[in-house]
Amino acid sequence: MPTSLYFEDKVWVSGAVNQKVTLVYNLSSGAQTNVVLAGNITYVPNSPAGLLVIAEDDLDIGLDVPNNMTISGIFIAQNGRFGRNHYYGPYLNGTYQPYVQRNNLNTLGTVVTNMRAVTNWVSGGVSVSGFPGGTDSFDRNQIDSPPPLTPETSDVYIFKDWRQDG
Repeated sequence: MPTSLYFEDKVWVSGAVNQKVTLVYNLSSGAQTNVVLAGNITYVPNSPAGLLVIAEDDLDIGLDVPNNMTISGIFIAQNGRFGRNHYYGPYLNGTYQPYVQRNNLNTLGTVVTNMRAVTNWVSGGVSVSGFPGGTDSFDRNQIDSPPPLTPETSDVYIFKDWRQDG
């Protein structure tokens, strides 16, 4: 059975998904509306899984994440960006130094972002923070059988409805 969840605060997401799930983060209240991808997000094998994550602002990849991270789903940063902050070593507690530079970010699905997506920070031609490698793969299953509330797009334009308020 598909599940839809709505949150009005910053949320951390990771784990395995075994059904169609939609997570929507605060599309109206004005609270902190970023979503933090805090670890691998995968589908349970041989399940009808699918994930849609909609954040009003940013979809951030956390600092303490796997060296080779995998995220599966449809990720939408409605008014912000999809990416990872530029974590700079001298300003971090020594415990977090090993997490500044990661290896690969592998994406199965779709990323939609209002602003430029940045997952790797480069200085002088050298990666200094983030994921310098990885793959982006299209997930046909999410097109044929998407999670609930997945926005639709088409290259065929039709007039559906018009309403003018006030």
